[in-house]
Amino acid sequence: MGGSIVDAASSSEQYTSDIAIDGNNNLYVAYVSNTAGGQKLNVKKFNGTSWSQMGAANFSSGRVQHVAIAVTSEGEPYVVASRWENDDMLKNTAYKFDTTTQAWVAFGGAFISDGEATYNDVAIDNVNNYLVLSYSQSGVKVKRISIPALTTNPICNNTDPGNTPGDTGCVTFNYKGQPVIYTTVRGADGKIWLQQNLGSSQVATSIADTDSYGDLFQWGRWDDGHQTRTSATGVAPAQNNPSGLSGINYYILGASGSSWWGANATSDQWAAAGAAAVTPAIGADPCKAIGQDWKMPSQADWTSLVNAESIGNPATAYSSKLKLPAGGYRSSSDGGFTFVGQRGYFWSSDVASTGGKYLYIGSTIANPSSGAPRGQGASLRCIKDAAALSTTDIRKLTLGVYPNPTNGILNIKTDSNVEIVNVTSTVGQKINVQFKNNQINMSGLPNGVYIVELMLKDGQKFSKKIIKN
Repeated sequence: MGGSIVDAASSSEQYTSDIAIDGNNNLYVAYVSNTAGGQKLNVKKFNGTSWSQMGAANFSSGRVQHVAIAVTSEGEPYVVASRWENDDMLKNTAYKFDTTTQAWVAFGGAFISDGEATYNDVAIDNVNNYLVLSYSQSGVKVKRISIPALTTNPICNNTDPGNTPGDTGCVTFNYKGQPVIYTTVRGADGKIWLQQNLGSSQVATSIADTDSYGDLFQWGRWDDGHQTRTSATGVAPAQNNPSGLSGINYYILGASGSSWWGANATSDQWAAAGAAAVTPAIGADPCKAIGQDWKMPSQADWTSLVNAESIGNPATAYSSKLKLPAGGYRSSSDGGFTFVGQRGYFWSSDVASTGGKYLYIGSTIANPSSGAPRGQGASLRCIKDAAALSTTDIRKLTLGVYPNPTNGILNIKTDSNVEIVNVTSTVGQKINVQFKNNQINMSGLPNGVYIVELMLKDGQKFSKKIIKN
């Protein structure tokens, strides 16, 4: 499942691993990294195709043993481990995954036990909303910690922005294994863009708003964990192109000749619909996670936007309809960060003789034709692909169903409320599915072809053939 191994891990009676599953049949695994990784705590989630890192790799403050994991039905993971470095004396700590910061934080205090804790086990009390932990400490001990009630997520009907520049909308999709809602905006160029960087928790409130910086992608790579600002680093794979990335979720370092995808062929592309569609010459477009009508911006897209928005420095980039922050870049040689809070670097899908093209926003310039090594980490902003549609045509579109094929969650984008949802097999059998927040949950259905029928509140009816894989 997801390859021959999940990751290199320590193994012995104490260096345990554990698995859990949420209400949508997503699988999670917690484990201790190998000696090279510091024998620290890691959690990965299976997305139906491959394993993706949740939060930073090796996130515990020291070496750990006796690992256990539990996940709520809504997909909130909790992990417990005993730390044995320095004077921790194998005291155990619980961690919760913060979806806003995409980081693991201590839950219930720095330590739960007051002495050596071994053979941890953890479960979710769904009735009373507790995290229940059992462990050995001079006998069996059981403790519980109240799980905070889920905050109500903002509602998004996947409505496109209006036709006036600056009008906003929203879009829902899955990123880093979690459902997210992002703000969209109509730019002064007339096109629909994300109004926030991929991986950010909000639209920028200033040039140097750290919550708006988002992730830093290497050119040609996708949502595999490497893009987080706290990701581990490593050397390039033997097959140094998109086809060689299976099982690799770290940020690739190397000198110019050995850096990520360093051959720099001008025929290479960053356009595949997903990880399963990559080739040695085509990397997966991270924007396709939003829907197949979204894509990486081209150099021409950035040029048009810069001219329409009169962007010439970080101040005018932030004051534009897109609210572009100065997220800086990450080095391809040592993984360090440069010009964070001062300058902006935004990838395009175009190749360059040096690697890939990007929009550079310096102190006195905005250059959409700059080039950098593909191993450099830069921000990513997605654009809706409407090249073949006029503005009038866009207004006529009232429904979107994506992704197709899907491995579980099917998103419905419509300007009108959905009244009735029917899913049938190709032999006419009606299938019971969950429909909530404009999402159809098909994760429990066998692989195959289904017909999805929708009736909208305005009376329109639509049917779509969907492939479940």
